[in-house]
Amino acid sequence: MTSIKYDPERAKQLLREARVPDLTFTISYGAGRYLMDKEVVEAIQAQLRRVGVTVRIQAMEWAQFSEMTRQPLEKNITEMTFTWWRTINGDADSAISIFTRAEWPPQGNKVPFYYNEAFERLYKAQQVETDPNRRREFLQQLQQVAMQDLLVIPIYNQPQYWAARKAVKGFGEKITPLSTLLPLYDVENYEA
Repeated sequence: MTSIKYDPERAKQLLREARVPDLTFTISYGAGRYLMDKEVVEAIQAQLRRVGVTVRIQAMEWAQFSEMTRQPLEKNITEMTFTWWRTINGDADSAISIFTRAEWPPQGNKVPFYYNEAFERLYKAQQVETDPNRRREFLQQLQQVAMQDLLVIPIYNQPQYWAARKAVKGFGEKITPLSTLLPLYDVENYEA
């Protein structure tokens, strides 16, 4: 698999070959949900403008955005979204399940509406594989399919910070959906 390099001229050529030299679409996002989200979507807009693609930005309140993206395929009006995904429990399965047919809205909560038979087969195989090395092979193959099909465009990793007063004592580690890299803690004792 080859890496994807930044090449605006090649992008323009590909748009001409696809006969969409005047491509226009809307990127929707839940405003205020992520650090500097407005600046990120404006940067995406500017980069695509360089290759002749017009991007309209639709900033929405998170609940409105979620409602829009949770519509089934035949009713879904999203063209492009700026959102995130991560592993809930540190296992790759929870990060890649977003791309399975089972996660399509409205029964699922993921908006790519991606389907690839090989991906589905590999995903199911890794879920039941008990040999860690064999499972890792399935996961690597899944990543190859995902990057070949370019299901999403990974942009950056957003750090998450948590703070507490010095008076909070007696932490116990806790893994939660919000703590994919570092554990959160249950507060056992608080002295004001």
